[in-house]
Amino acid sequence: MKTITLANMKGGTGKTSISVTLAAELAKHNKTLLLDFDPQANTTAWAAPETYDPETAPELADVLQGKATAKAAIIATDTDNLYLLPTVGIGGELKSYVENAGELQINKAVKNIMAEIAKQGIAYCIIDLSPAFGKLERAALISANETITPILADRFSFDGLEAITANLEELQTLVDLPIAQYNRLIVNAIDGRIKRHAEILEKIKSGAKQTVYTLPIDQVFFRAQNQSRMIQTMDAKPETLTEMARLSADVRGK
Repeated sequence: MKTITLANMKGGTGKTSISVTLAAELAKHNKTLLLDFDPQANTTAWAAPETYDPETAPELADVLQGKATAKAAIIATDTDNLYLLPTVGIGGELKSYVENAGELQINKAVKNIMAEIAKQGIAYCIIDLSPAFGKLERAALISANETITPILADRFSFDGLEAITANLEELQTLVDLPIAQYNRLIVNAIDGRIKRHAEILEKIKSGAKQTVYTLPIDQVFFRAQNQSRMIQTMDAKPETLTEMARLSADVRGK
C-alpha cells in the first residue's frame, strides 16, 4: 500500500479538493482509501455517501482510541473502488482526542491503523491533513510514503514551502526510519490572465526541487464539493483533468 499525505501549514490551498480528486483518479485503477485527518471533516462531507450516518457509524477518533477497528469504520463511497475512513466534524471526538493524547500514543495508534488498512487490499491511501503541524499530522507524515504540497501562486506560497520543508527536516531528525518522500508540488488555482501568477509559477518551477504540477482556477471544485460529486463526472476544464491524470500516473509509477 502506498500512503500519500496532502500537507501544507497554510489553509485554503486546496488540500481537500486535491485529496478527493486524486483519490478518485487513483480509484480508476486500484482500490483507494481516503483518510480524513482534519477535524473539520470536509473530506468526509464531500466523499461520504448519502447513506452515511455519523451518529451511528464509527469514525477515525473511535479507531484511534481502540473503540472500533479500521475495517469496521471504512465505508464505500459512491465512486467505484473508492473508500473512506470518515471523521465527524461538529460533535466529533477527533479534536479532543488529539488534544488529550500523548505524541507516542498517537504515533502508535496511527501506525496500527495503517497496518490494519494495508490488510484490507487497499492499494493507495490518501490522507487529507489539517493545516496544523501537531501530533496527528506528524504521526501521519511519519507513517506515509510520500507528501504532496498544494500551494497558491501568491507571494505567501514561498513562506508555506519553507515552513513545511523545515518541519519535515526537523521531523526526520526525531525518527530513525525515513519519513515521507517530498517530491511533488501542486500550484493550484492558476489564472492565466494574471501576469503575477505566471511570474510566481516560473519562479517556483525554477527553484523547486520537486516536480511541479499546475491546476487552473476551476469552479468545478466548488460545485463538486457542494454536490458531493467527483469532478471527473462533471464539466471540469480539460487541463484540470489532464494534470490530475498526470499526477495519478506519476504516483502509480506509470
